[in-house]
Amino acid sequence: MTTQTDLDTINASYPHIGKMLNEKWGTKDLVSYIEQLLQDTRDGSRRGFPFQVMTALVNIQSQHLQSTGAPPDRTEIKDTWARHSHL
Repeated sequence: MTTQTDLDTINASYPHIGKMLNEKWGTKDLVSYIEQLLQDTRDGSRRGFPFQVMTALVNIQSQHLQSTGAPPDRTEIKDTWARHSHL
């Protein structure tokens, strides 16, 4: 999968996320899953991840894209600015 250190970092605090990453590894769903994790979909009530976990998620996403050679599936994004209208 990815560097074991990144996965260990995630599993230490969020084992359910680590499990999903393992299940989705090698599929196009992994990138969108990580993007969903990194976005606030709770109207500002999401606390966010610690820096180390967020870095590990981005590392895993990057390594997945490099290993599959597939760009992220962005078909669901119709208007980037509308998605971030709360900023």
